[in-house]
Amino acid sequence: MEEKLFWISLVSGVYALAFKRFLKVPKRLDNPVGVCLLNGLFWAFVGVAAGFLVVSYRELNTLSVPLGVACAGAGGLLGVAWVLPSPLTLASFLWPVQTVTFSVALGGLLGVPAGALAVGAVGLGLLGVAAGQLARGSSVPLARAAVSGLLCAEGALAGYWFSSSGGGNPSLVVPLVLAAGGYVVGHGWRPRARWLADENAVRLRESLEWADTGFSAILLASVIMYFVVQAFKIPSGSMRSTLLEGDHLFVNKFIYGLRVPYTGRRVVRFREVQRGDIVVFRFPTDNTSSSHYGKDFIKRAIALPGDTVEIRDKKVFVNGNVLTEPFAQFEDDYLIPPADLLAEKDRFQELWETRRLDRAPGGEIVRDNFGPVLVPPRSYFVMGDNRDRSFDGRFWGPMPDTHLKGKAWILYWPFSRWKIIR
Repeated sequence: MEEKLFWISLVSGVYALAFKRFLKVPKRLDNPVGVCLLNGLFWAFVGVAAGFLVVSYRELNTLSVPLGVACAGAGGLLGVAWVLPSPLTLASFLWPVQTVTFSVALGGLLGVPAGALAVGAVGLGLLGVAAGQLARGSSVPLARAAVSGLLCAEGALAGYWFSSSGGGNPSLVVPLVLAAGGYVVGHGWRPRARWLADENAVRLRESLEWADTGFSAILLASVIMYFVVQAFKIPSGSMRSTLLEGDHLFVNKFIYGLRVPYTGRRVVRFREVQRGDIVVFRFPTDNTSSSHYGKDFIKRAIALPGDTVEIRDKKVFVNGNVLTEPFAQFEDDYLIPPADLLAEKDRFQELWETRRLDRAPGGEIVRDNFGPVLVPPRSYFVMGDNRDRSFDGRFWGPMPDTHLKGKAWILYWPFSRWKIIR
């Protein structure tokens, strides 16, 4: 997420510079094509950036080309409709097209079922037709109210889909908040009767303010998320009952040192990872086709570099000593017997360290009997607290220090479960 925010902020800065250079030459403001193109391209970028952020929110690998085009279309159409004179037929036509494109883009990103997506697209499309006609031939207050109401409806639908995505129960708060945001944005739109250079300058300066804000605010957010603190949402039940699915927490990003971007190195390390720390890290794989590529995981550090780890009938031994783990949870009473592979200690170490254990004969049944293995230098052995339902270091190998992001710090939502995480 923080890397995406960093690049989004830089592109916003480039657009801010483009707006400033465009506005410096008054003759350019007489060119409707140039005004529409610049504003449309900027808001198309905003649409794509929003798409990438939704992809990160859903923990998908990347933004597909069709959905990326839809996001760009939704943003670009809004940018063009924003600067067109209201009496133009094209202006009234763009509002319904923009709303339908917005519905398709967001619904596709959130995995909304086809039926619900169609209903949302048709409903917003009809509102877009009405708003376009009212904006074209009504008084200024009514025209602004029509566009504000349209963007308010887009925000409400987005909030409903966001809150209900993944099978969750729809929330009332999220749609209301996003609806209010859409209304505020829409209220900034003002109808105009014809092309005027001065009015073109006003519209482009508004977009310039958004670009400047995007550059400074998003850059600051990316720096904070990269070096200081990051919000994280528990995606699965692997840490039950310490952390539950849907819990929101803050991750301390600086306690293990400040990461030097794109190097894997850390400086100003306040302390090392300690046994028992709950850590957040990027899943250790370079295979872009893996469903886990680029995703953040959260587990508990069980063993440190140089430790010997072994699991016998669900009991964890580190350097020959059984660990006392009051946080560990087991959902199954039965024990999976050790695989024959465990008898070949050197072979087991090699397969585990090179992340091929899950592809070896018997490698999938190391849940309750595992090892022994020696944790390599600058690596850790991590496990989920919900031992029988955790995809962790037993299956995919050591977790490198270069993939470490930080230490789970504060559980802040739901508020009734607020606590310092230990």
